[in-house]
Amino acid sequence: MILRELKPMDYLEPEELEKIHQAVLTILEKVGVEFHSQEARDILKKAGAKVEGEKVYFPPKLVMEQVALAPSEFTLHARNPENNMVIGGSYTVHAPGYGSPYVMDYVQNARRNATYEDYIAFTKLAGSSDNFDVVGGVLVEPNDIPDKIRHGKMLYASVKYTDKCLMGSAMGEKKAQESVEMAGIVFGGVEEVRKNPALISLINTNSPLQFDPRMLGALMVYARNNQPMIIAALAMTGT
Repeated sequence: MILRELKPMDYLEPEELEKIHQAVLTILEKVGVEFHSQEARDILKKAGAKVEGEKVYFPPKLVMEQVALAPSEFTLHARNPENNMVIGGSYTVHAPGYGSPYVMDYVQNARRNATYEDYIAFTKLAGSSDNFDVVGGVLVEPNDIPDKIRHGKMLYASVKYTDKCLMGSAMGEKKAQESVEMAGIVFGGVEEVRKNPALISLINTNSPLQFDPRMLGALMVYARNNQPMIIAALAMTGT
């Protein structure tokens, strides 16, 4: 974790930022976003959004009210309290790469499918490095582990071989819930995890302007359990 003492460089003028902001509000209000989950649409409708079919439209007032609820920073808790991280504010937190299905084998000098043994090796490297603050997630995709239990094996390795902050699975509602329950075992119960967030996870939007059921399922689980989320854009070629 790095405390940034220098002011970030402003590449855009205030009026340019405002132009982008207004364009975003217009898209959310007029174009809308597709949410492929009835439960998610019901939640958003109850909050004040307009729902037509699978499309949800967000009034600017609602958007800004919800943005105002977000804290400027929060603490993500590690198994070793000395490794707790402050997310946001003037801090920068570093995490290893994410999602590679392959590794370069230095013995064979060739690319091959990643294995659980590779995942453990990368977990140990990230855990012992002073350059990384968070471990877990899909450091590599352990293709030799069945998908049904893969998320659990990855989180188990992160807990066993490191004491840094953890990433939970974003691969749907069930796997997210199991990640929360595993964190509860480590941190003294799910209620303790809800009080002191111990997992961060990452979901992707799909283009154009939509969320699929798997991502929404994970998002709602973590939201209900007060765990932070990274929401990134997964731009698709040709859309």
